[in-house]
Amino acid sequence: MKLMLAEVRTQRDMTQEDLAKAMKMSLGGIQYLEYKATTLKLELLDQLCEVLDCEPGDLIKRFDDEIQAEGRIAREKRRQQKSERMKQWWADKRQQSKEEKKNVA
Repeated sequence: MKLMLAEVRTQRDMTQEDLAKAMKMSLGGIQYLEYKATTLKLELLDQLCEVLDCEPGDLIKRFDDEIQAEGRIAREKRRQQKSERMKQWWADKRQQSKEEKKNVA
């Protein structure tokens, strides 16, 4: 789950400080919710919805299969790039070894 608090807050033309005051929370608490929180108590979600005049679905985004697939594709691309670098390194090493053998003979 991703909390879309910053997006909804900015759509409502509120600063983090404004939201903190309205929620009777510290600025650090709001920043934690925006940047790090992955879970949320229902009571807090209700309070946020009331202050921001929105629905719970506006604040919560579910990481779906598409996002996970994008991560898998990115990991596979990095793995392939690393494999290609290693193949090139070994080819360079073999070529260097052949040249050294020629120079010795």
